[in-house]
Amino acid sequence: MIDTQSLRGKILDRALHGELTCQLPEDGTGAQLYQEIIEKRKELSKAGRIKNLKKLPEVSEDEWLFEIPQSWKWIRLGNVASIFGGKRIPAGRKLTTEDTGHKYIRVSEMKNETVIIEDMLYVPEDIYPSISQYIINKEDVYITVAGTIGRVGKIPEEIDGANLTENADRIVFDMIDQDWLISCLSSSEIQKEISLSTTQVAQPKLAIKRIEDLIIPLPPLNEQKRMVHILNQVFPILDTINALQDQYASNQEALKSKLIDAAIQGKLTDQLSEDGNVSSTISDLLERRKDLVNSGDIRKKKILPEIEESEYPFEIPQNWKWVHISDVWAIINGDRGKNYPAKSTLSHEGIPFISALNLDGTTVVADDKLMCLSDEQYEKLGSGKLRKGDVVVCIRGSLGKHGKYPFDKGAIASSLIIARNYIQNEVINDYLMVYLDSQLFRDEIEKYNGGSAQPNLAAESLEKFRIPFPPVDEQLRIVNRVSELLERITE
Repeated sequence: MIDTQSLRGKILDRALHGELTCQLPEDGTGAQLYQEIIEKRKELSKAGRIKNLKKLPEVSEDEWLFEIPQSWKWIRLGNVASIFGGKRIPAGRKLTTEDTGHKYIRVSEMKNETVIIEDMLYVPEDIYPSISQYIINKEDVYITVAGTIGRVGKIPEEIDGANLTENADRIVFDMIDQDWLISCLSSSEIQKEISLSTTQVAQPKLAIKRIEDLIIPLPPLNEQKRMVHILNQVFPILDTINALQDQYASNQEALKSKLIDAAIQGKLTDQLSEDGNVSSTISDLLERRKDLVNSGDIRKKKILPEIEESEYPFEIPQNWKWVHISDVWAIINGDRGKNYPAKSTLSHEGIPFISALNLDGTTVVADDKLMCLSDEQYEKLGSGKLRKGDVVVCIRGSLGKHGKYPFDKGAIASSLIIARNYIQNEVINDYLMVYLDSQLFRDEIEKYNGGSAQPNLAAESLEKFRIPFPPVDEQLRIVNRVSELLERITE
């Protein structure tokens, strides 16, 4: 798959370095354009169209962010543009869906490059006079200064002159190509400077003075236009590639889902007489469960009644059996008591302490998100200790996210459970991993989800989930067949 977002960023950065276009003598220089802009702004100031005209210090050579062509010039944005803030709706008042003729743009609608508005909101007529001067025009560039800081774009013609939220600023300029300025401010180099300029407080904010002080390269106007022309040719191609890749990925996911569903219905493998009947395996599992309860290794829980035929989600082969998850796997919670480790005490060295962040649907990813316990912390835990081959499932937040544990020791965070089959058979856990990718598993989640604002699934509910259970030899064939077919799909 092509990383179109990364490629887009690299092309934009190359443009900003002057590597997409030739520098032509007839274009003049950025310094000449800069001087023309300064003179024009002085005239506009004398005419009263620019108030409080500022003259910020010139950019010194040691401030340059990177090398640019000799015909370009480093400038401060505030010397070529005026920055104006937006205005919030008075406290206690709300916007309305009734068309008052006074459109209002919120920062949530401001994406990179343009504003996306599905349901237009309007300023009530009686409060419009208090914010009427805080508008933005289609010739301007906006920049978001709170929430998601640093998004830049232009206003679509149909909302030209709309009122502007306090969480975005309006950049007003002359003699600079609008699309070039947007591209420039969107580049990773300038976005990095925007990030460094953001006030780091509880509610981060990008002040107008910080925007004025931004250092950007200024090419001659004709070269700006040539770069925009090139970008306008290349970016739609990347958008098309991205759309095709999304469609391909969607088709892959749909095919994977159908494949998994066929697998757990016994449609991908043959049922062989030598596999025997699965009932004997289930009897062994339940007998082993009793032994583990008697030895104190697992807690005693009520054995659930057999699943009635009327409860079957679909037909399965005759030598399979519908069971509850707790008939085959012990569902083990983590230690949520006084010994639960505080996040501040974790490090990147020691015994893995995994959360949903570490699960990728296959395994536990050992990256910089993986936090660890000390030996002392691990020993204090009363439950939730992992063994190699255990299946881990998220029951809070990212419901159903899962992975097979690859390390010898470890422990789980409070949002996870451990599924460990009673006879410690690796094939049975591999088959569970196939089931966890099925539509049936997602349907069971939907059935038992607590329905609160934070998605939540009780461990006791997970134990009731229905799962079709084949003979162990066929489980191995299913696991291998699914693995083989998924590999072909992703080739």
